[in-house]
Amino acid sequence: PLTMWAERGFVEKVASEEFLYGVLYGGMCILMIYNLFLLISTREASYFYYVCYLLSVSTFMFMELGHGLVQFEDLFWEIDREDIVYPIWFSVIFSILFAKSFMHTKEDHPRLNLILNGGAIIAFLSLGINFIESYDISAVWNSSFNLLLMPTYMGIVFYIYMTGNVNAKYFFIAWIFNIFGFSILAAATSKVIPMTSFVIVGTPVGIL
Repeated sequence: PLTMWAERGFVEKVASEEFLYGVLYGGMCILMIYNLFLLISTREASYFYYVCYLLSVSTFMFMELGHGLVQFEDLFWEIDREDIVYPIWFSVIFSILFAKSFMHTKEDHPRLNLILNGGAIIAFLSLGINFIESYDISAVWNSSFNLLLMPTYMGIVFYIYMTGNVNAKYFFIAWIFNIFGFSILAAATSKVIPMTSFVIVGTPVGIL
């Protein structure tokens, strides 16, 4: 539906949204910088994977929401809509690598670690699908893979949590919020729900 705005009301709406977008991207940048400092000071691989995951998710949100995209293309290079599959695949890869490192699956759960390795390898190989197939096929495969991966991924994390791994407990809770964040973003971009201030704020809160 179309919405008619008075000039003053429209200016106030845009100003409010601009502030929220600033909080969104600023929060992501601050979190990445903070974890970079932790990486430098501790040399713990988990922080490297987490920073790469945040960078991938931030790139995806930047491309999906389209906010500031015109200014970016004017300053740097043109971004094709079809390229959005790449940050999604990278977010999957670095999420799995972070999970493996954070929960010490290689040492404590070698069989589950092999399953996670398989997921990461498939995601890495899938980066090339966009070069040889159409965007539609690449997008369908991306969605299908993630729909299959997510219950498996969460099941592995929950099992490790039940074995007494404290890190898995926090990881599982964090991913519940993560799924919530991506779900409301997907619903908004698919026009199932309107792109409101709640969506703009709720998405990064859930994902972070």
